[in-house]
Amino acid sequence: MGKKGGPWGLAQGTSPKKGIRIPGETLIPRISLSAFAFILISACFIILIPRNSPATEVTIAWSPSPDSNVAGYKVYYGPTSRDNQYQVDVGKNTSITISNVQEGGAYSFVVITYDSAGRESRHSSKATVSNLRDKDTHFLPTIPSSPPSPPGAPGPLVQEKTFPDTPPGCQFAILPASQTIDSSGGWGTVGMSARPDCPWSAISNAPWMTITSNSSGAGEGVVYYLVKANPGASSRDGTLTVAGKTFRIIQTGRERYALKVTQIGTGSGTVTLLPAGANFEAGTTVILSAVPSHNSNFVGWSGRCSGRTPTCSVTVDSNSSVNAAFKLKTFVIAATAGGNGSISPSGHVVVNHGGSQKFIFKPNKGYQVGQVRVDGVPVGNPETLLFGNVMSSHRIEAIFLPLR
Repeated sequence: MGKKGGPWGLAQGTSPKKGIRIPGETLIPRISLSAFAFILISACFIILIPRNSPATEVTIAWSPSPDSNVAGYKVYYGPTSRDNQYQVDVGKNTSITISNVQEGGAYSFVVITYDSAGRESRHSSKATVSNLRDKDTHFLPTIPSSPPSPPGAPGPLVQEKTFPDTPPGCQFAILPASQTIDSSGGWGTVGMSARPDCPWSAISNAPWMTITSNSSGAGEGVVYYLVKANPGASSRDGTLTVAGKTFRIIQTGRERYALKVTQIGTGSGTVTLLPAGANFEAGTTVILSAVPSHNSNFVGWSGRCSGRTPTCSVTVDSNSSVNAAFKLKTFVIAATAGGNGSISPSGHVVVNHGGSQKFIFKPNKGYQVGQVRVDGVPVGNPETLLFGNVMSSHRIEAIFLPLR
């Protein structure tokens, strides 16, 4: 046997059948090559595999839904390529802090409402947040309710927006700063101006004003609101807070007009109004009823009412007047005299209800009052007769006889 050579145990002069010679290097055994390659490849994998970005926390918030059927909210989120990878049920809360996101990454978020039966509907537009930073808070734009929107003035849907990290120093401006609405109420808008990455929200500070569209957003936008009718005569003020700015709404009161009722004529009576009063809100319909006194008759209306029926209605749209005419009841006493004398007064004598009338009988020369009859009944032979408290019509007749 030849001499053993070197530390690898190969005889000098033999072929390296179980080894590899690297030029300029010592012969390496084949078995040692495998171990060396494994170490080399592992190192490469360690270098090539990227390190995970540090985990971060981000808070997502949104405005509450005005829908009374909403039982809760779910948030769907994930990397922009898998924006529905995760979901979380937050119940009635309107914000959530999420911790399984990576700082510096880009994520998309959507809020879904659900009812008591579990049916879902989209509540916010998808918001993509780029370059996520730890402890950031982001507000999701709310999809406006649909309807109501007035004809010709629909609230625009909020389009998908990309929100970078909210920068400091956001400046907001609203236009106009105030609005006057008449007493019947109506729709209005407030314009918002801000940088595209500046989020804002809007709330009503009065129960008679409601924000109907775009209660939150970012950058430029328009807030739609509805003002209810003012039931009172006095004007009222209210405010909206839009991006921290105060927007003032002045609503006029309902106009009121006077309705004057006057009794005319010889009689008397009462006139009642429903509703009662002397001043009424514009557009009020007032029903008038005339009731004569026991000694009078109602004879008709004039002014804003007309006709002879005892009731009429007036729609008050200006200062107005109504006249109710009453006439005192009258009765007729038919006075006649036979030959040889006279009665005064004579003929058809008109007497007011409750009034009195005196009659005088004058016989001709050589004659005397023989008999006086009232309604055909003899009442003696007086020279005068007084009808008092006349309550009905009568007849009176005088008969004259020769003197004896």
